[in-house]
Parts: sequence; C-alpha cells; structure tokens
Amino acid sequence: MYCISNKNISGFTLVETLVAISILLLVIVGPITIAQKGIRNAYFANEQFTAVFLAQEAIESVRQLRDADGLDAYDKLLNSVAGADTWNEMDSFADTCDDENCAYMRGENPLFRPCSDSFANNCEVTRSVSDGTLGHNPSADDTQFTRHVRVTDMVSVGADVVGIQVRVTVTWNAVNLGTRSVVFQTWIYDQYKRYE
Repeated sequence: MYCISNKNISGFTLVETLVAISILLLVIVGPITIAQKGIRNAYFANEQFTAVFLAQEAIESVRQLRDADGLDAYDKLLNSVAGADTWNEMDSFADTCDDENCAYMRGENPLFRPCSDSFANNCEVTRSVSDGTLGHNPSADDTQFTRHVRVTDMVSVGADVVGIQVRVTVTWNAVNLGTRSVVFQTWIYDQYKRYE
C-alpha cells in the first residue's frame, strides 16, 4: 500500500479566494453598471424628445391659428365682406392665455383653453388608449408630462395688437433624475396686416 502524505496536498487560502471573488465581481458589475446608465440615458433622451415635440406642436398650432385668421381675412377682402381682421382668433387666444397658462386642445374649438378648465385637465398631457396620441383629454391615460402655453408679452401699434410672445413649458418627472422641463419661446406677428 501506498501512503499519501498531507504535505503534498495544497489548496486555495482564504485570501486567495477573496481576491478571486473580488476580481470576478469587478468584471461582472462594471459592464452591468455601464449598461444600466445607458438604458437610463436612453429613457431620458426619449422623454426629452417627447417634451421637445410637445412644445413644438403648441408653437406650430399658434402659427396655424394666425395663418387661418389671415386666410379668413383675405377671403373676406376678396368677397368684399366688412370686418376682415387678421388677428381675430389670436386676440381671444392672447386674452385667455395672458392671464393664466393654457392647454393646447388638438382638434377642439377653441384650440387653447385655460389650465383651470376641467376639460384641459390642469394642462396634464394624456395618452389616447386607442391610437397612442398625446393630448389633453381627461378620459385618456395620464402621462408624466404637463404642457403650459402662455402669452408673456404683446406688441401693439396704436390700439392694434400686432405681435405676441408665446412661451411653452413642458415639464415631466424623469426617471431617477427628478423634475425636468423644456421651454420654447417665440414671437408671432400679424404678418397679414399689410393686406387689410
């Protein structure tokens, strides 16, 4: 019979085992942390793009309102109808949204309603269940976004208002980043005044 001596058997010490586990954890945790930050940044970028598009939509709708007024006034001039005013709807928009924040109501009349209006739902943006579009419909699902449209200053020539400063603020609660906001601001002028 052969006898095996304990002196020839060797193994890992506790310190060697702890060092190996630490190196293994660094190799695994590093890429997972980088991937987690990348996913969080992608979510934030998606939310920020949505906020920018919501703000741009409101600005464009004010321009569309001005252009519709201009075309209406032009039609009245062609047909010799009295009262061709290119700032008709814009006056009511400026009066309403100068006193308080407004919500842009896509496809509704009027297009802009005060945030205190029950239909405007405190300017909270909702998502339609049927087609996923964003808006201010109180019967749709809530999102984390709010959109406020405000006229912050007006330009007058004599008694006529010929320009307004429109400011749109979209606010949302970003995941792990807290409250964020996007602010768009522009001037809208009555460029059709010269045709009256």
